[in-house]
Amino acid sequence: MRIEGEPGQRLPAVYLWLTRHEAVELRDALNQMLTEGGPDWHAHVSAKDYQTEITIALDLAG
Repeated sequence: MRIEGEPGQRLPAVYLWLTRHEAVELRDALNQMLTEGGPDWHAHVSAKDYQTEITIALDLAG
């Protein structure tokens, strides 16, 4: 697993507090990544107010 705050900046830990709706969106995005993901695949899961966002992508280096 690679955790970054900004590209190239590794973080030792991340804490996520998700609403049920955000958790469902993240789960669905992860399922899509596992079934359809390729080298350029990525997804954005945003908070309802669009002030925070999780971006997920396949780690092809790992």
